[in-house]
Amino acid sequence: MKRDEMAAFLKSNQRVLAFWGVAVVLVISTWAFFMRKSPAPAVADEPTAAPAAVAVATPNPAAVPSVSITPVAPKPSISITSSVTRNTGGALDEYQYMAKLNNLTGDNLAKFDRACGEREIAINAWTSGPGKQVEDVRAAMKAAKAAKDEAAIAELQVKYDLLNQMDLDYRTQLRANVLTTLTLEQQRRWAGFVINQQVMKKFSKIELSDRQKESVQRLADETADRAVKQDMVEKDPYLNALKTPEVIDPIANKVRDKILTIEQRMRVPQTGKNGSVILTR
Repeated sequence: MKRDEMAAFLKSNQRVLAFWGVAVVLVISTWAFFMRKSPAPAVADEPTAAPAAVAVATPNPAAVPSVSITPVAPKPSISITSSVTRNTGGALDEYQYMAKLNNLTGDNLAKFDRACGEREIAINAWTSGPGKQVEDVRAAMKAAKAAKDEAAIAELQVKYDLLNQMDLDYRTQLRANVLTTLTLEQQRRWAGFVINQQVMKKFSKIELSDRQKESVQRLADETADRAVKQDMVEKDPYLNALKTPEVIDPIANKVRDKILTIEQRMRVPQTGKNGSVILTR
């Protein structure tokens, strides 16, 4: 392959290459961490000659099992296509609904579908490898707490916190890779759906008409149009910034004051300035 052809290939596949680079580094670094030898009680950062294991010391050894942190080789068995194109007519998962909501077709759907497939492969490798160890650490933590073994609890807590944070970071990056395949308008439509869900939770005990639901969705979409910028989903793919009281409460107040009937309004609690609940009469 000529030099200019190689440069063109790398440029056109930059996102995919970066994705797999991050995925491989995360998985390998996690395995490397848990393949280290267990730390000695006196010096936490220095390895001992013991094999890599989390040994829970207790007054009664039989009561608290030790946990061996051993990486499992990933066995991805799915192709790089997501469940978006494999829907069998059952309930839609989140990504399938994302595609349906935006009416994805053609190249747009193909790009989205491939990103979803890459995510599934990476999640499969993670959950069958390093991510699986969190259950073992959780069980050992429970046993150590029951035995009141503070040294074991401290050691396990470090590994548990690390696994949880890596799991969150890993899934966040994978989700961002999917959402960034959507156009800005499509991202806003998805954000409008997310905001609408948060608002509707506040009125879950009230039966709204279809027309009222459409009005609530319109308010959510208007908020999404103002809030979602070009790089937002890359930094915040779960849209946590749009689920805060600062965003949701003003919309809920508009729904209560302008969309609900008087009878419906009487059943909605209002929040006072000091956080107390004031029932509307």
